[in-house]
Amino acid sequence: MVISIVLVLMIISIYLYNRYVPVLGVPCVKDMNQMDVHTKIIDVRDYNYVQDAVPDAISIPVAYLQRNHKQFNGGKVIILASSH
Repeated sequence: MVISIVLVLMIISIYLYNRYVPVLGVPCVKDMNQMDVHTKIIDVRDYNYVQDAVPDAISIPVAYLQRNHKQFNGGKVIILASSH
């Protein structure tokens, strides 16, 4: 019984950690006007919920990131994502 409770708590803890703890080493960009000219902006937000479109952004669904990551050629990338 104790083992099953510990297992359930571990699974819940792992889920909460993956969902709410940011990725280490990835900075948050506050001002997009100060970024490099060669930086690509990728917008993975749902197009139904986007009020302000970002000029020069590549809009693709988040599920296509893994499929299309090679087109960014290892350069600097900013990913726009919703927080909900």
